[in-house]
Amino acid sequence: MKRNKTAPALAAAMLLLTGCIGRKETDLSKRYPDYFKYSFGEDSSFKFGEREKGDPSRDVYYLSYSFPGGVKRDPILPESRIEIIPYKESVSADKKTEDEYYLSYLELLLEDEVSDIFRLGFSSLLKPHFDSLAETSVGLLQFGSGSKDGSIFVSVLPLFNVGDKDEACREQAMTLYQPGTGLKICEQTMESLAQNDQLAVTVLVRLSEDADAAAYTAQFEALTEEFLAINPQNYSLILKQKTGSGEDETAGSRTLSAAYGILGEPIDYAAHAAAHGEGYLLINDMRESWLANSQLKS
Repeated sequence: MKRNKTAPALAAAMLLLTGCIGRKETDLSKRYPDYFKYSFGEDSSFKFGEREKGDPSRDVYYLSYSFPGGVKRDPILPESRIEIIPYKESVSADKKTEDEYYLSYLELLLEDEVSDIFRLGFSSLLKPHFDSLAETSVGLLQFGSGSKDGSIFVSVLPLFNVGDKDEACREQAMTLYQPGTGLKICEQTMESLAQNDQLAVTVLVRLSEDADAAAYTAQFEALTEEFLAINPQNYSLILKQKTGSGEDETAGSRTLSAAYGILGEPIDYAAHAAAHGEGYLLINDMRESWLANSQLKS
């Protein structure tokens, strides 16, 4: 998945020059027509742009849709550029069925869309606390004097995956990609995504080594308080500062502040990690808690 603000012009030019159409097998909107209409809306568009030669080759599509009230996704968010490798040319062909293979692309599409929508809304909370906030070409937010004080990584992921080995988890994941039970992506906001107990929100703020740790910690904690006021369900908000020197990517870091929650309840991450032992992953704790809570309701 890639973002490209010149996508509409590029797609139109390729179609005029070559007259190409995408291979039907890679067109997700044709494979999942009911879900596309349900999730992205009747006016959504999944347009073929070009066929990129290579080994393997890729079909490129562009997704656009409207937000509530008919507000177009572009220019609020640039169109999505989706590169799809045909199943028969993929190294996964001997590991997944064709249905499983293309469903994983649909899953990736959902993850990208909800992360973009969340990041767009979350920026309104960030701006009062982080000066000169700007988005890079890869969806990473930068801030500070000359955008050099640090960066902010934001993502939203489903708790359950369609390729999960556990049948209960896999069945739960499938509900996200069905009309009626799935996410209506065209109606989502930052708040609704944060309040969805089947999603996990991660916000990681990284400070440069020479950034003012005390000042940014105060700003981060004010931001955290505002975020918690919207009643988020599963979240990790973390402020770290680089401790190495220069541009060394392997340099260490220290955590200055953090907030974690599972199903709306704040947790002590260190205590949870100690209780679960080596290899603890918060996302697994979120999954287990959701499944246990679901059984109690049934």
